[in-house]
Amino acid sequence: MELIVDTYYEDIGECLGRGLCGTCHVKLIEGSLNDIITVTEKETLNQVNYFDETSRLSCQIILDEKINNLTFKIITDNK
Repeated sequence: MELIVDTYYEDIGECLGRGLCGTCHVKLIEGSLNDIITVTEKETLNQVNYFDETSRLSCQIILDEKINNLTFKIITDNK
């Protein structure tokens, strides 16, 4: 989420990274991320526009070597 804020938006994350608001919705478009999705993240994702099986909340993705070479698309109301 911090990478998105630093690069694209001045203000994002009404829930401050707790996985409750959905403003940091991304889709994994290249690679595989096998991290466990929490119940809270699943509930939030079910309420956002354009949700599918590749959707994640960027605030819930741990920045470590597992995300090297993965490609995400930032999802907005305009897709």
